[in-house]
Amino acid sequence: MEKGSAPQIPFECVTGVKRVKDESEVLEHSSELDRIGPRISDKAAYFPENIPGAPCTDIVYSFALLNDTSNSFEPADPYLAFDKNFYKRVTALSENGYRVILSAGGWNESKSKYSKMMADENLRYALAQQTANFIVENNFCGFDFDLEYPGAYQGEVDSRYADDKVNFVAFLWELRLAFNQKQEEFPDMCRLSLSIAVSANERIVDAGYDVPRIVEVCDWIGVMTYDFFVHSDGFTGFVSPFQSVPEITGPKKKFNVIDGMNLWLERGAPAEKLIVGFPAYGQAYLLDDANRHYYGAPATGKPTPGKYTASSGTLAFYEIIDNVNEMNYNVVHNPYLETYSYKGLDWVSYDDTLDAAIKAEYIKEICFRGAMFWSLDNECFQENCPGGSYPLIWTVHNILHGKKTVDDVRNIT
Repeated sequence: MEKGSAPQIPFECVTGVKRVKDESEVLEHSSELDRIGPRISDKAAYFPENIPGAPCTDIVYSFALLNDTSNSFEPADPYLAFDKNFYKRVTALSENGYRVILSAGGWNESKSKYSKMMADENLRYALAQQTANFIVENNFCGFDFDLEYPGAYQGEVDSRYADDKVNFVAFLWELRLAFNQKQEEFPDMCRLSLSIAVSANERIVDAGYDVPRIVEVCDWIGVMTYDFFVHSDGFTGFVSPFQSVPEITGPKKKFNVIDGMNLWLERGAPAEKLIVGFPAYGQAYLLDDANRHYYGAPATGKPTPGKYTASSGTLAFYEIIDNVNEMNYNVVHNPYLETYSYKGLDWVSYDDTLDAAIKAEYIKEICFRGAMFWSLDNECFQENCPGGSYPLIWTVHNILHGKKTVDDVRNIT
């Protein structure tokens, strides 16, 4: 990104519930602030000052990257982090009651260099010490490790990295011990939290996560219950279906929120440590035939890029809203599955406010810790958003707080 251009910054919002004396206290975490795209439009530019107030309690700034030469985590964009003071501008929000957390990893960054680091006891220890120093020096209150995925980098299970399952936990414990040392050194600072972002795919979970040991060391686990179906599949699919899709058979039958969360529960994770992932974007497709626009329709072409994000394959929620309101896209809502809209050859699946409300009610029912949104810059964050800014996040916030019901949302959708 050229200096002086407007950044497009993803922030992830997590909304959680914990039980305190049989009452619900909402913990909402918002993230992410380091995966910067090129300047596309002022409408797509997202800055620390755009972070919403009341619905969020934590901000996770993503991503730091592993420099495997120096064995250290570094900002993905030092110019923004330091020269433009993005680190300071975000961590300053802690004065408003936020917890501000640094995340490292991400899809593009997750490669076998992490396996090499985790396999070496000395490298693990050194990186954990550097991480603790780095987050404290930059006023973060925690660390979120988004390795995608131990033993299955970028989704490909590989027996060469089978030891990651053990070594991943070993590195998490090194981080925890390093954080505890910092707490003793600076007893008045915020408690340093440790969390991870994980897959909801059974094959990947079993290859790389020792769940009972992970829950001992992590404060919370963010399950990425989205991107179950993507445009490269060659047929239209839901980005984050709430429950099993009737048309799907075989292993992908479990590609949905309920089965993804049940997987982690069955492997030994307690509900109070699990956070449910929500997409604040849609998966876009290009239909082979405009007359075949149903779920599962052939879609083998390259999706039309977003007007503002210029991304092919995903659309920001505000771009989807514009398509529906200004371009007269047809909208189809499948109860307890998800929503899609289409026009001509363009087709996109996404969560609308009713989908978000249904999932939020599920979170309350199971007593999960909460919900996380990827990402705030994809939400309808602009002031002129129909119905107000951040409609998805506010919907979940209001459901979790008992301020609205699913029927309330259904009646205005």
